Amino acid sequence: ERENIIFGLEAGANDYIIKPFDLSVLKVRKRNILQNRQHLRDTVLSMDTPPEDTDYTSQLDMEFMDKVMEVIDEELSNSEFSINDFCRMLGMSRTSVYNKI
Repeated sequence: ERENIIFGLEAGANDYIIKPFDLSVLKVRKRNILQNRQHLRDTVLSMDTPPEDTDYTSQLDMEFMDKVMEVIDEELSNSEFSINDFCRMLGMSRTSVYNKI
């Protein structure tokens, strides 16, 4: 069971709920997630954006993103493709990929 929780959270889940669960706890968790997303959305929308003609992207970053798009294009129709496959094809650890993107 612990492995399933860790797997789910590493796969990107915000939370992991074990059955049987208390409906009132589920409602509070849902409300908190929605409030956090709204707060994040408000924060991002209130940020100043740089002028469109400003280029902050390095050549290495552009090459990395080209590789990312290439891998995605190649594997888009592969229903078995996973984040682990993605990271392996980029030659990076999962943490490094998340930090880089």
